[in-house]
Amino acid sequence: MLLLVGVSAALRAWAAGSIPTPWIAPDELIYADIGRSFWRTGHFALWGHPVALFSAVYPVLAGLPLSLHDRVAGYELLKVVQAVVMSLAAVPVYLWGRELVSRRWAFVAAALALALPSLAYSGLVMTEVAFYPVFVLAAWAIACAVVAPTRRAQAFALGAVVLACATRLEALLLLPAYVAAVALDALAARDARRLRAHAPAAVALVVLAAAWCAWELRHGGPWTNVLGAYRAAGEAGYSFGPAVRFVLYHLEDVVLISGVVPFCALLVLAVPVFRGREADPRVRALVATALSLTAWTVAEVGVFASRHIGHLAERNLFPLVPLLLLALVVWLARGAPRPIVAAGGAAVLALVLLVALPLRTLTTLAATPSSFTQIPLLNIAPHVNLDVAVPVAAAIVLAACAVAPRRLLAVGLPLLLLALGATASVSASRFIVSQSRLVQYLTLGPDRTWVDDHANGSATFLFAGDLNWETPWETRFWNAKLDRAAGFLGQTIPGGLPAPSAGPAADGRLFDDRTGTPLAGDYLITSGFFGVDGEDVAHPVGEVVMWRAAQPLRLHSWLTGVAYDGSVPSGKARYYRYGCDNGGTVHVTVSATDTARTVSFLVNYKPMRTVQLQPGTHASLDLAIPKIVGTCYVDIQTNGNFVVNGISWS
Repeated sequence: MLLLVGVSAALRAWAAGSIPTPWIAPDELIYADIGRSFWRTGHFALWGHPVALFSAVYPVLAGLPLSLHDRVAGYELLKVVQAVVMSLAAVPVYLWGRELVSRRWAFVAAALALALPSLAYSGLVMTEVAFYPVFVLAAWAIACAVVAPTRRAQAFALGAVVLACATRLEALLLLPAYVAAVALDALAARDARRLRAHAPAAVALVVLAAAWCAWELRHGGPWTNVLGAYRAAGEAGYSFGPAVRFVLYHLEDVVLISGVVPFCALLVLAVPVFRGREADPRVRALVATALSLTAWTVAEVGVFASRHIGHLAERNLFPLVPLLLLALVVWLARGAPRPIVAAGGAAVLALVLLVALPLRTLTTLAATPSSFTQIPLLNIAPHVNLDVAVPVAAAIVLAACAVAPRRLLAVGLPLLLLALGATASVSASRFIVSQSRLVQYLTLGPDRTWVDDHANGSATFLFAGDLNWETPWETRFWNAKLDRAAGFLGQTIPGGLPAPSAGPAADGRLFDDRTGTPLAGDYLITSGFFGVDGEDVAHPVGEVVMWRAAQPLRLHSWLTGVAYDGSVPSGKARYYRYGCDNGGTVHVTVSATDTARTVSFLVNYKPMRTVQLQPGTHASLDLAIPKIVGTCYVDIQTNGNFVVNGISWS
């Protein structure tokens, strides 16, 4: 087992080693910053601002290596640690399997659990890394308590559930799932006394839930505060129709990501369980636990996705797969029984679900961060109709399982699932690397630590919405000297980055709009459309500029309405010059593209000049600006698109 974990960890770490920077924004960057904050201050904070609970376990895990002075080394170390952590999911799978089947079959289940493409999350700064092994552990603990409801077993189950909830609040579903698993087991055993045996756990569940609610509501506020950082999910309105549709989509996705046959195996095992013909209480507990967790997880994830995601959220489903794999090995170990009614019904249901899954619609580039199984499907989508190809492939596999000799099935089916998982894993890993490299190219450039390399003090990122919104997030991840951000004139930074609004006074000095205090920072990072009182010291990528700023921080100019290539799609650009008390001269060059234009120049709404531009020609002008107290601005406008080739002040 240790060898299996070691090999898996080595392969996953090797694949993750090529990922140059976090890809899934802002999730990875949030967890990283919160984790660093914990190890630096002992508190969970985002860019120095307190935050509601996202996760307690994962930021502590990720924050330690990321807190190393050498951020590049810390990131590489984290990916190795995470590869080990995710691979440790094989341990509870194996131990659970040993209670059900032989060592060989338990090993098969553990190996298949490590072949899932979702283990590629080990290269990303995501809670899935810790949640996968913890969820499987909690599921096993619940099954143990269902089999033998001793106080020790119930305490083990409750402890594992609490650990899972501390890893990801989504795991709150484990509380009702535990109750449902007990009820299903009692129903299957035709023994109501099994319900009463779990009274200590029921009391503890109520106490834990009450304690958590009391803690989160201690300062008042709506009940949704108990959801921590996911409060918005509880306050959002959900429509019945889309919610039901997405719940079905996610049930269908469970069939797909498990490899179809494990889903059918669980249903085949469930038939004798609920007919009262299953003699092994451990198998009965497996079925009850797997069905309960699948139902609750699919319901929770489907409803959430219907409002907040809009595509398949496999990342929230794949921890269920080991439970189905255990059902598969139990079925295979028993000689792969294929009763016509049960096996046929399970196969038909699986195929109906796959046929109803609109993969052509749901398999998109936007869905890939949440659904790694869809990555290889995305690659073949231009060549085949996924809505036909996937159900047909599943039908072929199920037909082969129906007629194959038991010995051939016992060897061939695990090998097929292993091969499919390995192929999908390779595809997912390559895709993640390519997307991560694209993120680096767009937001950081070749030097990820460019702020720390060029700054001798603290840096502030002034975001005006004219740069890629991921740029401040990514820059902060790699550079310790970037310690604050501000949104220019109320501009917000997507992803919830704490950035108070800041604006200029008439002379260009920057102030926090809320407090009225001067904006702080030895260096100021802006887009190239700003001019800052100081020296520009770095141009890492695109239009990003870092200034060694004079104190206090002060803008001397700002150009709006102009795209990065100089074009003015709206036909109107404005150049602000702060502190015009002494007047000056604006030097501007404009050109027309494919249509003649009449371009007008106005200073503080007063017409100054008009020029005629023929297609492909340009004009350079010097506009004398009189002394104006405070801010002056030059409007450059026409009745269509034109180009500002350059603008400066003297």
